[in-house]
Amino acid sequence: MLDTYRAVKALTAVGFTETQAQTLLETVGVGRGDLATKDDLDRLAQLTKDDLGKLAESTKDDLGKLADRTSSLETMVVGLRTDFQALEARIERRLTNLVLQLAILQVMVGGLIVAALKLLP
Repeated sequence: MLDTYRAVKALTAVGFTETQAQTLLETVGVGRGDLATKDDLDRLAQLTKDDLGKLAESTKDDLGKLADRTSSLETMVVGLRTDFQALEARIERRLTNLVLQLAILQVMVGGLIVAALKLLP
């Protein structure tokens, strides 16, 4: 902390009146504890470093969790893609079966029509 007596003496030595020197020192907070000391700034710097370290660690943890979730989602997408491909293959087989059955029915209907025409006089 600055010695106000010495500060007043130094200011009066360069031409300030004692009243001016005291007023100046009161205005800038010397003697009232309003000024930050080097120790105050060092403590603040250390607290800031600590807070940034905690924030960095927390962010790293959050990113790790996000990566895990992303990996899980990618696995689910691969599984869904496989399921859809299997479903598509089943639908394709059923459609092929239906087309074949329709063709058989067309032949049968054609045969019935021919047989019915032969029965006509």
